[in-house]
Amino acid sequence: MRRLLRDVAYEHLRDRIVFGEDPPGTLLREADLAEEIGVSKAPIREALARLSSEGLVERKAQSHTRVTELDTRITRDAVSLIQLLHTEAVSVARLHARDITRMRAANDRFIAAIRARDVRTALAADDDFHGVIVERADNLPLAETIERWSPQIRRLEARRFLGEHAEASIHRHLDLIDALTIGDVARAMRITSALFGSLHDEFPANNSH
Repeated sequence: MRRLLRDVAYEHLRDRIVFGEDPPGTLLREADLAEEIGVSKAPIREALARLSSEGLVERKAQSHTRVTELDTRITRDAVSLIQLLHTEAVSVARLHARDITRMRAANDRFIAAIRARDVRTALAADDDFHGVIVERADNLPLAETIERWSPQIRRLEARRFLGEHAEASIHRHLDLIDALTIGDVARAMRITSALFGSLHDEFPANNSH
């Protein structure tokens, strides 16, 4: 299926922000971005509007568009929301053996990427891993809310997957697979809550706002 140019532009710009290629404060000019990506200004404008709604860029009419600083309050709230939604997804998902197989395959890719310090691939594999559960939860509002707010926590996840806590994510994934394999939903929910809740550890210790 052919991808829309606005989605191509959005993913390109989102990844540049998440992985620090465009750090906070970077000015984003539509003409320059259109030339860089090879599209017209229209899909760039749509992509920037979406990134603005997700809190990754700020736009001032007739002035500028730039990458935002990490808003600790909003990001903390987003982490808590994503934590709750993924835990809820685990509670209602109807998983079959083939779904567990898909999760194992995604986690194998995740482990290889973490060990190679390939954070882009690690994030994609992590999305695939948890995406199996979200898909099998079969709850469109839940899935759309996760998609809406996940970009807000991507910079924290990228930091985690390159840091000292990356191995802990691997072990929690393996524990989650084990719990789901034997149908221990309560344990799977606890593991999922702890996994996403641990992203709060990525905030500076002296920043309580």
